[in-house]
Amino acid sequence: MDTNTFRELIDRYISGMLQEGDKATLRKLLDDPSYVQELERIMDEQLAAKAAGEYDYPGVVARVKRGVEAQINGNKKETHIRRMPVWVSIAAAVLILAGSTALVKMLIQQRPSQPPPLVQQVTEQTVAPGCNKATLTLADGSRITLDSADKQVIQQGNTTIHQQQGHLQYTTAGRADNLSYNILNTPAGGQYQLTLPDGSQVWLNAASSLRFPTAFNGSERQVALSGEAYFEIAPNVNSPFIVRANDVEIEILGTHFNVMAYTDEHHLTTTLLQGAVKVHGPGKAVLLQPGQQAQFDHGTKGLLVSAADTESALAWKNGYFSFSNENIQSAMRKIARWYNVDIEYRGDVTHKALWGTISKFENINEVLSMLELTGTMHFSMEGRKVIVSP
Repeated sequence: MDTNTFRELIDRYISGMLQEGDKATLRKLLDDPSYVQELERIMDEQLAAKAAGEYDYPGVVARVKRGVEAQINGNKKETHIRRMPVWVSIAAAVLILAGSTALVKMLIQQRPSQPPPLVQQVTEQTVAPGCNKATLTLADGSRITLDSADKQVIQQGNTTIHQQQGHLQYTTAGRADNLSYNILNTPAGGQYQLTLPDGSQVWLNAASSLRFPTAFNGSERQVALSGEAYFEIAPNVNSPFIVRANDVEIEILGTHFNVMAYTDEHHLTTTLLQGAVKVHGPGKAVLLQPGQQAQFDHGTKGLLVSAADTESALAWKNGYFSFSNENIQSAMRKIARWYNVDIEYRGDVTHKALWGTISKFENINEVLSMLELTGTMHFSMEGRKVIVSP
């Protein structure tokens, strides 16, 4: 088999199009030293594509190759992200360096070896990833704890709420006479999905809150968000959908979009996937087209429109962390929210940046091991505190 066909097999594996027979062929090819060498050449090409000076190339290549030998082995599970087979743990570390999905090809081969040092350091302090859990506050102030295991039906006047497998669904029989509001809160380490009374879908990220009416009767459909949520809005030309978040109002007729509105972030970011939205800031409004995002600066109150990295914006919803030249503090805030841990910095990590993709359903020791393989920073744990140092 020539190398072009070999690369095509790998590309089909990455895209989820590889058939079982082809997968067996690919695994067999990777027992051939010549194809292993081809794999290594591809990896070197990807690493070399990074800008000069971003890391010590020879040293990083050596560390990653040792990591490949160490972690591919023995970890035969496949994590499904965005409906395609993706990376055992070392893949993410390679991607952090290379910023390219092409390197997923390394994951098919599995070899026995020893785990890298950090895994050994944190094994006894493993912090599990987040899961489906939330608290629902009803109109009368009563609170209901939700998780993925519960199945229940809640009645509020003529509104029925069905809870099942990490999902709340609201249905209203007739017109509600009195407008009442519910609040869905996710803690750090939690996420939840919600179907609003009009059929709109909302995915709520960790450490977030959504306040919404139990029925939409007026000329507008309004909700209030703190934190982050992805929306798929049911079209209704006679009743625009309004998301209020801090000083920003987002107006929608029917569309798919993401809003990141954490108070500990410098910007409130609205990312549009389908349709059109208008983002209102103090004294200014902008209209977004698909593939664009609006960033509202909490300090300057400015509103800026730019091209969006939609894959990165929706990574949390699709089951992974995505870092695209992202500074370490921003990346660690995402990790802190999902794993419900504290972060402490010891030393100057101001200019450290990350690239790549990591499944968010790994234990935290797996994720930290991947990050440490970059050679740009070190991690240790004290209980539920992650210590980050150069």
